[in-house]
Amino acid sequence: MSEPELAALQDFLDKNLARGFIRPSSSPLSGLVLFMKKKTGDLRLCCNYRHLNAIRVRNRYPLSLILELLARLREATVFTKLDFRGAYNLVHVRVGDEWKMAFGTWYGHFEYTVMPFGLTNMPAVFQHFMNDVFRDQFVVIYLDDILIYSRSPKDHQRHLCLDLQRL
Repeated sequence: MSEPELAALQDFLDKNLARGFIRPSSSPLSGLVLFMKKKTGDLRLCCNYRHLNAIRVRNRYPLSLILELLARLREATVFTKLDFRGAYNLVHVRVGDEWKMAFGTWYGHFEYTVMPFGLTNMPAVFQHFMNDVFRDQFVVIYLDDILIYSRSPKDHQRHLCLDLQRL
């Protein structure tokens, strides 16, 4: 690993251990760690879970169809867009399955306690989670993007309060 990657790795480990998103592991599995450049130029740690994705049963929960979402917005005049940073960290790994999401680094072996990027089923799991939380109340959800919509500013204030309470 390059010096910038080692620094990004140490930062990732420090932050995610402190948040409880990862923990030390003794798992026999180990996803390969690699880095992707974000649009900002920062590095994002990713784990290659091909071994796990190859044996998983695919979750076929459907993502929303864009045409259906647009039809729901027809009479709306006021909008608020929310974009969740680290949204997948809202979904915890099922207790007892954490060892499957292990990864090895220069600084040790760790496992996720929240859903990591790179798992085949994660988009479907997260879409289902978000749909279940909001239940289509004045809101359109596409993965980690949320659009709250209303017919009037007065309605929108009420809708915002209700949806923000759900978070």
